[in-house]
Amino acid sequence: MSFLFKDIRFFRVFVLLFIMNSICITFSMFYDYGKYFDSYWFYSFAYRESFFILSYGLLFFIIYHLRLRLIQNFLLGLVLVLSLIAFLVNIFLLYNFKSNLSSYLFSFALDTNSRESVEFLPNYLSMPLLLICLALLVLFAFLYLKLKPLSVNKRLLNSVFVLALIAMVFIHIFRLRPVDERWSDVLYNAYNSFNKAFHTIAAVKDYKQSNAVLKEVADNLKNLNPPTKPKKHIKNVVVVVGESAQRSYLQSYGYELNSTPLLSKRLEQSPENTFLFDNVISAKVSTSDSLSLALTFANMENKALWYKSLNFIDLFSLLDYDSYVFSNQENVGVFAVAHV
Repeated sequence: MSFLFKDIRFFRVFVLLFIMNSICITFSMFYDYGKYFDSYWFYSFAYRESFFILSYGLLFFIIYHLRLRLIQNFLLGLVLVLSLIAFLVNIFLLYNFKSNLSSYLFSFALDTNSRESVEFLPNYLSMPLLLICLALLVLFAFLYLKLKPLSVNKRLLNSVFVLALIAMVFIHIFRLRPVDERWSDVLYNAYNSFNKAFHTIAAVKDYKQSNAVLKEVADNLKNLNPPTKPKKHIKNVVVVVGESAQRSYLQSYGYELNSTPLLSKRLEQSPENTFLFDNVISAKVSTSDSLSLALTFANMENKALWYKSLNFIDLFSLLDYDSYVFSNQENVGVFAVAHV
């Protein structure tokens, strides 16, 4: 890795990126992760700095060995310009909101129109902020022009880099990475924030569309004549869906350990009222996709959309049952409770 110190192009870009990211990491640790300044705080800070050095060292190693100077200059310039833009955005956010760029802020920005942006920016582009940005840009330009290549021991530097890489791999294998670590460079954080924001907006849009269809289905159900009520109306019906249960580990399906004592006892005492299915497979791999077919009249054969099909819960509501749904599969909470 000695080229980072001997090739003036790589050395200058690497130093500037390190300074930019160190500033953002310092303030993100200061504002977002609490002002504890204990050993764990400094360990997390050192981890993020080390991860940046290793990741960008490897990135520049790849760029350096492309050998074509024109491509090297283009890629170095691209990384520097994009990082500088992300850095200035983070400075703006840190100064005004004491927060780095995040998916929430990106969501707000993507959901904002040009008129709102014009009204928003003048309220936060203050003179002190502009002077800070200008001073930083002048500092970066000065360093870029004045930095000179350093003479280093190639073997020693490569050995240190390899040992640091092994240490980082060891940290990840044995899960010693700091819990509060989120990102180590502004460029990755910007990409990650945009990616999460884009998926969030897409999910909200999809939710609104499916919710409109569900409302239409619910309105249609109200106009249906309810099915003929059974003569013997069962007072309470409880349906339990076991998450990630494997039949090969259930005693009722032949497992040697007593893993289903109550079900096995019921099979012996009341076989006429107990049904054990042994010819059923899941329609999908994931829980949500599988249950969307298992609990509705949509299936793999009719190709119907689950949210346009009558579901198990609404069916009981049509039979005058007061229905409740308890779930731990909610995307935005620990659990969800719905009353139908």
